[in-house]
Amino acid sequence: MTTRSEIEHGTRKRYCQSKCRCVLCRAANAAYYHKRKKWVRGLAEPPLADAEEVTRHLRGLRSKGIGERTVEEITGLARSSIHKILTGETRRVKPETALVILGLDADDLDRLPAGLLISAKPTWKRIERMMDKGWSRTRIARALGYKGREIQLDRKRVSVENARRVRDLYALHFGIRCALCGEPLAFHSLLEPCWKGGDRGSSRSAGAAVRVGRVVPLG
Repeated sequence: MTTRSEIEHGTRKRYCQSKCRCVLCRAANAAYYHKRKKWVRGLAEPPLADAEEVTRHLRGLRSKGIGERTVEEITGLARSSIHKILTGETRRVKPETALVILGLDADDLDRLPAGLLISAKPTWKRIERMMDKGWSRTRIARALGYKGREIQLDRKRVSVENARRVRDLYALHFGIRCALCGEPLAFHSLLEPCWKGGDRGSSRSAGAAVRVGRVVPLG
């Protein structure tokens, strides 16, 4: 461990930790504050951020089937840069790069390529919930567009496209429901609100249906 006396002169670290007030350390501290003012005003690029959290996030995405190529397609970042962050070779990144990567969510199906294979656990969890609520496997299969009676989905990996279909089917029938009539709010609109909420042309009744709707959680 570096002691206070071993910290190099002419650095802000020595100015802050060792309380050194020599000319060089005071100049280094003053230079930092001048740069900081420019960062705040947007006149200069901010300092690089630690890439450790970004690296962990990328590795978590990879464990769920989202690799470097997919991250490149979604974020527009160079694949070589993504690879270096993933392997830990890059230890500091631009703040905007960190925000873009950390903003990626493996469960955000609308941003992922349709043909990408991802974990099937959330998809089958929704299917099992539907069966618990009385839907047969045949009914689910037909609702998903299959001609046969079986749900033709793998237990380990499913495509993003199939995951979206199951998610949308679940949301349509078991998502947010109107407390006035019990139907999914997907069946309502501002022009044709809940039939129990008043006049069909009344936006007030539609708003009431939305406010009193309840959410059926997946967790």
